[in-house]
Amino acid sequence: MVGLADLVASVVEEITGAVPRVLGRTQAQFELAQRLVSSLPCPGRSRHGETDAAGAAAEDRVDDGDRPGARTGTGESAPAPAVPDRPLVGPAVASLAIPDYDSLAASQVVPRLASLDASDLAAVGDYERAHRGRQTILNRVRQLQVDAGTT
Repeated sequence: MVGLADLVASVVEEITGAVPRVLGRTQAQFELAQRLVSSLPCPGRSRHGETDAAGAAAEDRVDDGDRPGARTGTGESAPAPAVPDRPLVGPAVASLAIPDYDSLAASQVVPRLASLDASDLAAVGDYERAHRGRQTILNRVRQLQVDAGTT
């Protein structure tokens, strides 16, 4: 029975040494994830994570079909778009031809796109790519540009 006691003692010693290493590694990974997430731009959130009134209202109006990773009708997640190497910079929202653009859902923006000229359409596409990346809007912008022969 001495062999069994030595085996148990060895296992307990191994676990006792492994737990702090695993916890330390997990904590380091968690801290890294927090730093990465906190450095991502988030419309409606200040640099310190507080939600402003416009951001809270925008979060209430999110169109799940436009979100990367949103569930599709088949129960699978839609693929997320590739993350650019550097942050995208688009035109200012105030310069867009659609008033209150940031407060609108994709279903409200799409019908208004057909009335825009080529430069306004390009500005909406640039802004959308740089900020929310809603595929419904981006696809319609591309379709209208192709139809107009401006791409």
